[in-house]
Amino acid sequence: MAKGYRTGSVSKMLGLSREALRFYEKRRVLMPKETDVQNGYRYYQREDMAHLFKVKYYQSLGFTLSDIRSDFWDLTLAQWQQALRAQRAEKQAEIEQIQSWLHVTEQRLDALSDLCQPGEFRLQTRPAMLYFRHTDAAGNLVDTDAMHAQTHRWVQAFPMAQYAFRCPPERLDTLEATDSAHMLAWGFCIRPEDAARCALPQSEAVSYLPACLCARVMLNLNTHIPMDLRALGPLVQSICRTGLHINGDILGMWHATVKQGNGHAKYYEVFVPVQTNG
Repeated sequence: MAKGYRTGSVSKMLGLSREALRFYEKRRVLMPKETDVQNGYRYYQREDMAHLFKVKYYQSLGFTLSDIRSDFWDLTLAQWQQALRAQRAEKQAEIEQIQSWLHVTEQRLDALSDLCQPGEFRLQTRPAMLYFRHTDAAGNLVDTDAMHAQTHRWVQAFPMAQYAFRCPPERLDTLEATDSAHMLAWGFCIRPEDAARCALPQSEAVSYLPACLCARVMLNLNTHIPMDLRALGPLVQSICRTGLHINGDILGMWHATVKQGNGHAKYYEVFVPVQTNG
């Protein structure tokens, strides 16, 4: 009569490697009922197999081996329900993050497939955004512990936040080719609902940008220098020639940096708030 299932048999039946079974044993998740002292063979009984099935089931629910400790099996019904609710909340948060990822990805694909010719723009409503500025209004770095901590929170909580700049339209007249990128307020844009879901902290560095009508254009804001924002000037002029009035800060959100000739193109989706005569 067989002493039980050997490691190789269990590995084949459950799709677990020998290393995984050894790891389970090391973590004391499953201890074979018998080990042959002469040859080191481990023998698993029917109850061991049932235990392994349960371990794999719990792992499929999202529990880790650290969760599936010895006292995990002694949970009361109320405790087990609480553990399942916690797993459900964690998975729901993951689903919401994936949905946000899909939204951002679709948004970027749409933007990059809608490149405008020089002087062209589209009128559309820009959705409400939260804008976190990690420089001062003049583009100077804010090198403080508080800013370090808040920037870290934003980047870690929502890595899909779009790198962006804000520029008052009157400042365009003073932009120079060599340092124009240093004269803007730089930061990150995120949807308010994503900020609320991630419980991102608010501060004086965070601005709420309400939804508004904008002239929207995808621009390549790069030549042979790090960044040349003077292209915004002709854009604003072409908008004004149509009879529209600029009535807010220009918002530019980075979408892609791609190879172009001997250099790189930096594509920004630019929103210029406008007001119609009507």
